[in-house]
Amino acid sequence: MNTQVQAFAEVDGTVFVGGNFAKLNRGSDAGESFDQSYLAGLDRDTTAPRQEFRPRLDGQVKAMAVVDGKLAIGGEFTHVNGEDRPGFAVLDPRTGALDPAWSDVRLENRTKTGVVQVKAMDVREGSLYLAGAFTHTTGPDTPAVWARNAVRIGIADRKPDRNWNPNFNGTVNGIGASTDGERVYAAGYFSRSKDSSAFRLAAVNASDAVQPREWNYKPSYTPASPDQVMWGFQFDVQDTDEGQVWVGGTEHMLHRYDSRTLQRTGSNITRDGGDFQSLSSSGRTLYGSCHCGDWTYQGAQYHSQNDSAWDVADEISLIGAWDEQTGSYLPEFNPDLKGPGGWACGPASPTPAGSCGRGQPGSLRVRVRLLSVERRIRPLRPRDVQPPAVPQSVAVTAGERDAVTWAPVAEKNVTYQVLRDGRVIGSTRENRLEVSHRDGARYAVRAMDSAQNHSATLVPVAAGQKPEEEQAPQTPEPTPTPEEQTSASPEEQPSPSASEQASAEPEPSASASPEEQTTAEPTPSATEQPRETALVEESDEWEYRQAETASDPSWNTDDPAQEDGWHRGTAPLGWGSKDLGTTLERAASKPLTTYYRKTVRLEKGHGDLRLRTWADDGLLLTVNGKEVRRENLPDGKITLSSYATAAPRTGAARKSPITVTIPAEDLPEEGEIVLGAEVHANYRSTPDSSFGLTAALLAPAGAAEDQEDAR
Repeated sequence: MNTQVQAFAEVDGTVFVGGNFAKLNRGSDAGESFDQSYLAGLDRDTTAPRQEFRPRLDGQVKAMAVVDGKLAIGGEFTHVNGEDRPGFAVLDPRTGALDPAWSDVRLENRTKTGVVQVKAMDVREGSLYLAGAFTHTTGPDTPAVWARNAVRIGIADRKPDRNWNPNFNGTVNGIGASTDGERVYAAGYFSRSKDSSAFRLAAVNASDAVQPREWNYKPSYTPASPDQVMWGFQFDVQDTDEGQVWVGGTEHMLHRYDSRTLQRTGSNITRDGGDFQSLSSSGRTLYGSCHCGDWTYQGAQYHSQNDSAWDVADEISLIGAWDEQTGSYLPEFNPDLKGPGGWACGPASPTPAGSCGRGQPGSLRVRVRLLSVERRIRPLRPRDVQPPAVPQSVAVTAGERDAVTWAPVAEKNVTYQVLRDGRVIGSTRENRLEVSHRDGARYAVRAMDSAQNHSATLVPVAAGQKPEEEQAPQTPEPTPTPEEQTSASPEEQPSPSASEQASAEPEPSASASPEEQTTAEPTPSATEQPRETALVEESDEWEYRQAETASDPSWNTDDPAQEDGWHRGTAPLGWGSKDLGTTLERAASKPLTTYYRKTVRLEKGHGDLRLRTWADDGLLLTVNGKEVRRENLPDGKITLSSYATAAPRTGAARKSPITVTIPAEDLPEEGEIVLGAEVHANYRSTPDSSFGLTAALLAPAGAAEDQEDAR
């Protein structure tokens, strides 16, 4: 493969990109640009090129590894910084200078072609494994050691191990030592290892490079003439801590095996298009990149469309993620990428916050240019799956409204959800919430971070009984039989009269049979008001402005300054998804922020105001210019150029609704108010964004017995 980006590595905050390119161009076509062929360093956080890292190579880089803090590179080059280095070199990660300690390590290819290639590397237990196309390796004070197409080099003494030679008869594309240090896995074009059959895959001992058993994998496609050389080849192999080894290769297959028995435990086929070129493990997730842009079929084993053995089909776009323990595809990791194929994927660091990337076209921050054809690199950060800590010291004070309190957790940007009898009834960023009283209710509190990870809860806490209050007089009813009295639950008992309240044992009516008591619903009084009165509907009209320049500070108040750029549209508004009422045309500069506002009127005697919306990507809600909620945004002042802290797709965002309740006393008694919203993107080229909001006025306190409003 001669693609633009073929390998990644990271050292001390610098991400190194290797492949087949000639120039780096950051930003627009008129932006910063400088010549840097085949290997470049980028700042991990800003993606700015490391201009002090300027090695000079004369050929492609296909593999990289970190060795004692230095950058080991492999590929098709023959010279590095003007010195003879066929296929392999170790560099200073700051400057790109050759590391003199590795100057004696050289590879040779004594076959007819004479061309050295290093296509894969792995580091394990003090050893560096190299794989590709070569026959001999030299080291310090060491004559050439014959180790065909795969070699093991001691990192401490930099000497090739002459006792470890799997002797593959074809090029090796991928190599990986097992996590337990007992085996080494290889994938490629070979068909034999030593004197044993090894069709495209092999698992050899780490001790002597002998195959303890043949890896009889079943290809997903067999050509009409199986004698042809180029078929069934595999690109990469990856061992995991879950006792499974994964393989990716030709004819669209990603398959996994028990690491000891080499029996297949799962397979995936992508259609249309889909050879897997690169695999990487991060945490408990296996990432695979491929030239696949349609569907992945879990359980499928054959390239043919007639294979009906698959269980589940999910969308995939050039890179996918799988649970290493279960083998299941993770559809929530589904970046929308476009391009000819995914060729490289690698953990950006040994921490859980790794990333995968690939060379692909698109509007991203960093581009690699080759012969006037742009290819770009995109870091894909794994989704945060770590839940917040459990809120402690939950307490409930009963009253006209139950007050639920708790000790806040240390994590920032956390929302607390209060559950009553197992159901969420309110949320807040504070450590206190007042809710309508319910006798016998049990409350729990959980924390939710900006990635919608929920904590567990403590054992629910019971609220005290609501203080009794005088009821309106009612006509007494006959006393039920003892059996009828026993069968009725407290909620089903008719309301007692004032005189009955004074007695120690109120006597409910006997006019209803047990069955009638079970099914009867309380009849609302004539004065009972509706729980909610709609103020803003889902398809209402909003004003909006895509902000290439900051809006006037008064834009979301009842007296906004006059400024250009405001338009009107029906909600939901946005771009890149279905079922929008108004599709916004994006400006060429792709601004990060879109402003929305709507004026509504409150009548005298109104209750609390409840807003329901979602965050796609980041959201800041205001009422008359005062912030009432932010989601997926950093702490501190939010400006036009503030990035969202998460990047949910529209579908996922709408499945995570946000509810905000503003107490009536915090609103004007009557008159107009302005609802404002800022929607911020996580990155300028986000494929979709959306906004919509509904608003309702709750019945004033005391008008409905069981409102689930929250302050």
